[in-house]
Amino acid sequence: MELFPCNLVLLLLPLIFLPLYFLVKFSHHKHNIPPGPPKLPITGNLHQLGKPPHHILHKLSQKYGPVMLLQLGSVPTVVITSAEAAEQVLKTYDLDFCTRPPFAGPKRLTYNYLDILLLALIYEKGAIRDLHLSPERNKSEHKDLIDVLLKIKKDGSSTVRLTNDHIKAVLLDVFLAGVDTSAVTMNWAMVELARNPDAMKKVQGEIRNYVGTAKGKVEESELGQFLYLKMVVKETLRLLPPGPLLLPRECTKHHVISGYDVYPNTRILINAWAIGRNPEYWDKPDQFISERFKDFSIDFTGGQNFDLAPISMELILANLPYCFNWELPKGMKMEDKALRNIGDRYS
Repeated sequence: MELFPCNLVLLLLPLIFLPLYFLVKFSHHKHNIPPGPPKLPITGNLHQLGKPPHHILHKLSQKYGPVMLLQLGSVPTVVITSAEAAEQVLKTYDLDFCTRPPFAGPKRLTYNYLDILLLALIYEKGAIRDLHLSPERNKSEHKDLIDVLLKIKKDGSSTVRLTNDHIKAVLLDVFLAGVDTSAVTMNWAMVELARNPDAMKKVQGEIRNYVGTAKGKVEESELGQFLYLKMVVKETLRLLPPGPLLLPRECTKHHVISGYDVYPNTRILINAWAIGRNPEYWDKPDQFISERFKDFSIDFTGGQNFDLAPISMELILANLPYCFNWELPKGMKMEDKALRNIGDRYS
């Protein structure tokens, strides 16, 4: 009976000192995490998501700021809707934000992350450099990508031991990134030209005046002459990007982004759709105005020449208004609400 008070004190000691321990520990490390909406237990902020997700995230960011923290189930997710914060993630601290989250779907489609987009998860930068430089070494042989990769596999000339799965995964990237996104951008460009007859006339006039009406089609060598067409493509990518939310990334090292702490294992979503419609960067951001790019250059490569649009997409987009006269379906008018809202509903 005499030992009971002593045992009780021993039991109570952790309850007394643990709060003091955590108080002292965290008082020396002030965390400035990004703001975000209140969350529920277990599911976090999943109940606040909807379709289309980039619209929902944009509305939330208007309330909580351009660097916003969501808890999507067990995954902390930072949503970025400012060009400055996006630059820090994509350029300044790129090496620490280039990891892709391990989703089950991409894992199967890319043969356990063997595709070139996710190669950083597995191989060192030297291996990626070899894959990029090998096509340059074989340029004089006029071989395509498959020929080059098969040659590297056969010769063993790369630090990466290439397999057929590597090649198939890379080709999947080519089709998804080079074909699908180009088709989506081309469709949106034609939608916007149909919604803006003045822009359609300018594109047709530019192309037809240079090529002439008797030739029958636009050649690839003539694309450099169509400056207004290039402005149309850039404006389409700004207003209606084919990937409104860029591929998700994962932070591997603590960084301060726009004044907020972002910790390892945090997922990063960049809302390119919202950045393209930010009134801080663009005048009349919700309107399709190709002329805004007349004296505006976009440089994603540190001074190197880089065109936003693949040549194949530009070539098709040049031939469509050159070969055909486009108009709205019979009975539809420019002021029709369905036509004016099509981009907002599906982009």
